[in-house]
Amino acid sequence: MSDYRIRGARVDDCEEILRLIQELAEFEKMLKECHMTVETLRKDGFGSNPLFRCLVVQSLNPDGSESSGLIGYCIFYYIYSTWEGKCIYMEDLYVTPTSRHKGIGHATLKKLSQICVEEGCKRLQWAVLDWNSIAINFYNKSGAINLSEKEGWLCYRFDEDGLKAFAKN
Repeated sequence: MSDYRIRGARVDDCEEILRLIQELAEFEKMLKECHMTVETLRKDGFGSNPLFRCLVVQSLNPDGSESSGLIGYCIFYYIYSTWEGKCIYMEDLYVTPTSRHKGIGHATLKKLSQICVEEGCKRLQWAVLDWNSIAINFYNKSGAINLSEKEGWLCYRFDEDGLKAFAKN
């Protein structure tokens, strides 16, 4: 028997999901940029028109019952490729440091890949920081394609202030 279970997130998981998001932001050296709240997670993920879906990794007690804390999460949502159609973008895949090297990240990515296949998605995409060699090695070993190397893609974005400034001009 495994000591964890991967399941779909529930609205009552939002406080724990936020804790994990903040852990990830701290690991990525971007905690100051993380402005997420439990209320926003509830509204955006569990409201009348959910903007994302989430898998959580629940640690289990020896008897198989759920323990009080989450040890990982994966937030994802649909995107659309004009070349291929429906796809999924994985925003975050995170496992707590004390729960790593147990196959949990692999199992979570596999579960998301199964969702993609079951739902007729043509691809699964995500980004990884260029200094996160552990994650890069994990994705390479999983058989993922590094689009920066293969196709030369670069990622861009407008932050909120840049978006407002550009929209105003």
